[in-house]
Parts: sequence; structure tokens; C-alpha cells
Amino acid sequence: MNWFEEKGARAMSNIEENLAKSLTAKTTELIPFLPYLLQDLWELGSSPRDIKELIAKHIPVCEETKVLDLACGKGAVSIQLTRTFGCKVKGIDIFKEFIAYAKSKAEEYSVEKICEFIVEDINQSVRVERDYDIVILGAVGDVLGNSIETILKLKSTIKKRGYIIIDDAYSGEGSEERYPSKKQWHQVFQQTGVKLLLRRQLMILNWLKLIE
Repeated sequence: MNWFEEKGARAMSNIEENLAKSLTAKTTELIPFLPYLLQDLWELGSSPRDIKELIAKHIPVCEETKVLDLACGKGAVSIQLTRTFGCKVKGIDIFKEFIAYAKSKAEEYSVEKICEFIVEDINQSVRVERDYDIVILGAVGDVLGNSIETILKLKSTIKKRGYIIIDDAYSGEGSEERYPSKKQWHQVFQQTGVKLLLRRQLMILNWLKLIE
């Protein structure tokens, strides 16, 4: 293996490890089977309805609004936003099977001209994507790094007065969970110069309903 092949192999290994972390998996062995295991699901990660409600109530949106949906899965959130608001959305995910499905759904709903999907590692995407009005990172854990690294990378993709929608968990104070506490999240926002506009909490009954 030459230097370039070795570097590429390390990069792919890091990508797979990040994917495993986002699924709270201990190994990467499950990753090749994910498209098959999730073949009957369109909505992966965040709820399109919840994201739509948050935007409708708190963020001004028009046809010129640009949205970046990172780790978009099969494009459910992206497509529903485009259908509801008529805004331009770019969805990015590393699974080519997910993106192929998202493109077919965009055509099904006749939004393929303003709803774009590409296959890419979002760690690469945040280095080049810029000037969005809204960026969404839904339920993928620490794929972009720790909390501060994640917020800073998301912040770099939006305009000065843009919006970040992040779907993540926080742990209770003193918990041994790997998630930051609510207090730590607030400290992250302060350190990164991000203003918390709204925090929406999913209660245990909603979790049980979602699991069912």
C-alpha cells in the first residue's frame, strides 16, 4: 500500500468510526448493512414535522432562503421543507443508497429543481459550504467532533445572522453519559458566540411513542 492508499484508508476508517458513533455502535461492522436494515424507512433521525414547526414559528423563510441539511439521510426533512416553504435545500449524506432514494423522492414530489442531494462526508462539506441561511444537523451525535467543534463547524456554513438547528441530546448533571449536560450546552453556545433562540425538549412519553 502506497502513501496515498494508506491515507485514503485512514480517512475511510475515520468516516466509518464517526458513523458508528452517531449510531451509538461500538464497532463499524454494522455500517455496510444499514441501507438494507433501514430500507423501509424514509424518515431517519430528526422529525420533518418538528423541524417545519420550528422554522415556521421562529425563522423568516422565503423562496430565496438557502438551507443546508447535513447527514440528511433519505432526504425526508429536506424535501418537506422545500414543499412547505419553497426554499432551496441542499442535502448531504455519505450513503449513496440514501442519496439515490432522496433524489427519487424529490422527483416524486416535483421539487428536484430546488432540492439538491449529493454524496459526501459532512466533515468535508463543512469546510467548503458557505452562506446558508439555515443549517440543520439532525441526530448524528459527535460526527463533526465535540460540542464546541460541532457548533463552530456549523457556524462557518451560515451567514452572519443565520440559524443553526441541531437535534441532539443532553445528559443530567453528574451523569456518566457521553452527552454534555444542559448547562454544558449553554456554555458551548456562549463560547462559540451562538445565541440560543429556542430549546425544544422531547419528553419520555414522546420517545416511547416514537419508538413504537
